[in-house]
Amino acid sequence: MITRIAKILTMAVVCFPMIAFGNGPAVVSFGIAEAQADVNVYRALGRKNATYAKVNDDQFRVDDDGLSTFEAAEFTVTNKQCKLVFVIKDVESKPEQDTEGTIEGMEGYKGIYTPQHGGEGHWSIINSDKTKEEMQADFTTYALSGGNISQNAGYTGGSACQCQTPAAAN
Repeated sequence: MITRIAKILTMAVVCFPMIAFGNGPAVVSFGIAEAQADVNVYRALGRKNATYAKVNDDQFRVDDDGLSTFEAAEFTVTNKQCKLVFVIKDVESKPEQDTEGTIEGMEGYKGIYTPQHGGEGHWSIINSDKTKEEMQADFTTYALSGGNISQNAGYTGGSACQCQTPAAAN
């Protein structure tokens, strides 16, 4: 019986060279890389009135590195009632500087991790084939597409807003 177990273990090590034995059960790894996750980043938005978020090209200042957004488990900006979420695909949270991922729902756009421009958690969203004005218009269109604007729980001002998505730029 012991000889049979030894043969099975020998075969396992030959067939699965990444097998690991420790004090617990054997762990077999087939060398498959773990998939990366998506990262949500946010841009704070003001309000138009008690119902709608303010959505227009002026809300989206595009710097040389792109539109500034921030990754935070609890996104809190005290002076803006609403927030817009962007999803950066196939990246890890707060990775190495200049890591890039594509933006869900925005063809041609990429999110670049740029803590050198805004501190830990800062991501820049950019499409290097477009002008700043074209990007501003695209961000407005993205915001108006619905489902990606919500209330900013960190807002400490006196006027509340439901942060609903308007039907058109306002």
